[in-house]
Amino acid sequence: MNPQQVYQKVNESIYVVHAKKSKKDGKVSRTLASAVAVSEKLLATNCHAVDEDVLSFSVEIDGENIPGRVVKSYKTKDLCIVEVPGTTFKPVKIRATGDVKVGEDV
Repeated sequence: MNPQQVYQKVNESIYVVHAKKSKKDGKVSRTLASAVAVSEKLLATNCHAVDEDVLSFSVEIDGENIPGRVVKSYKTKDLCIVEVPGTTFKPVKIRATGDVKVGEDV
């Protein structure tokens, strides 16, 4: 698949994370990150986007920013699992690794 085909297949499962971070000089910076729905209730994103330096973060859903919270973090892998209470996501379909053939494009 080319990049456009991949996007068409997964775009309903990708979200934007908006974060406010505290800087050393006392100012607040705003950052953006992506998140992918891994279940109907959970998103996966990078921990550096939602870690302890973050004052707050929200997930953009249908043009509205809804506060989220980290439910599990794997900091050594920079992977955080996030929930947005009251929201249901369309999870991305992930193929079982046992189905992959040697030499197959993945």
